Amino acid sequence: IVDLGTWKSIRKSYPGTQISDHGDSIVFPGLVNCHTHLDNSALKDKLPHKPQQMTDWLRGHITTRQEIPDEEKNRALEEQWQELWKLGTLALGDITYARHSLKMAESSPIISWNFLEVIGFNRERAEENLANFVELAQTSSETGLRVALTPHAVHTLHKDVLVETCWFSNSMGNPLSIHICESEEEIEFMQTGRGPFRDLMQEWGFWDDSFEVPKCSPVEFLHQHGVLSPRVM
Repeated sequence: IVDLGTWKSIRKSYPGTQISDHGDSIVFPGLVNCHTHLDNSALKDKLPHKPQQMTDWLRGHITTRQEIPDEEKNRALEEQWQELWKLGTLALGDITYARHSLKMAESSPIISWNFLEVIGFNRERAEENLANFVELAQTSSETGLRVALTPHAVHTLHKDVLVETCWFSNSMGNPLSIHICESEEEIEFMQTGRGPFRDLMQEWGFWDDSFEVPKCSPVEFLHQHGVLSPRVM
């Protein structure tokens, strides 16, 4: 916006300026979506609407996602990037773990931060994921794409790898996104080491016997490990 006034005064002040008449429309600033999971676009209308617990939703999420062919997931992802642009989205933060999503971000006119989500309660699995994403982040950044590493959550990523992930992101001057206090089950697990989340990790073979119960809230846990800062979303 370079000037304000009536239609007549503006036309007089800027003679010869090209006019774009958008008819019965509204001109407004572009939308900003700070937290998206566009990799999951293919799951639309395929998950239970009212799961009993967060862990029930996760079971349905993982099982359903595994059943969908990669071609269908990629097509849904592409359609969603296009839909966001059509609906006026100017910028977004996307939580991802798929290379195809990064390709879409690179070709889209939408300004984006792409957060590679590190997950793994078991230390060995977590370190492997972190190493893979560090390489992917460095390669993608060379193309000018905004890419940052981010921990999934305090109860799904090994403590030491969570701290290392945050350190790497801060050393690059990148923002940090993390899921926190999303359910009562998460809080129960962090305070007691028991509950549905422990059952789920043991069921899936992710449990790590070296886990030490923090006995505090997820937010306090992040504070104790120096993770909280103005960069954290």
